[in-house]
Amino acid sequence: MSIRFRFISFFVLCGICCCLFVPKLAFLLVHENAPKKVDAIILLSGGSGLRAQKAAELYLQGYAPIVVITGSDAPYFHTSRLSLLREYVCSLGVDASSILLEGDSRSTLDHMSHLRSWVSRYKWKKVMIVTSAFHSARAYRVFRKGWKDLPVDIVLVPSEDGIDYQRWWRHYEMCETVLMELFRSVLYFFRV
Repeated sequence: MSIRFRFISFFVLCGICCCLFVPKLAFLLVHENAPKKVDAIILLSGGSGLRAQKAAELYLQGYAPIVVITGSDAPYFHTSRLSLLREYVCSLGVDASSILLEGDSRSTLDHMSHLRSWVSRYKWKKVMIVTSAFHSARAYRVFRKGWKDLPVDIVLVPSEDGIDYQRWWRHYEMCETVLMELFRSVLYFFRV
């Protein structure tokens, strides 16, 4: 076989693989459990307000008596993102006395490690984590591995995230989000 034929064959094979597997890559990012009664809903900050909307919806449906908002409490203009998120969740109907704030987290690993002691302190047996769908598989793996020695059941309910999982590679923003999350998933695979 000539080098030219091998070269063309290689690119044709790569093209076929891309057509078959690229559309499926985004589905590797999504983990979803059915909602069920838990001791607390943990809202991982980040993304748009869709995560907060999902957490409030689950709270109002009676799945948990507490919503824990976790994220950075660093100053943001004259307030903090955590305070803004708390105000938003309250505006959606969550009772302010049912909200706990964890303000030292800046990453998924931070969320897991900072809330680890809360599981014991509040004697939680079941928690529901709410995050964006594209972030759900990584978040679930991080919490499951980080809390494997704790007697707690983890339920993950993703929020909408605006990604079309059938055609994500056709839109720049969706493509960027999916590829960055795939990259982070690989990094976290080796860190956790």
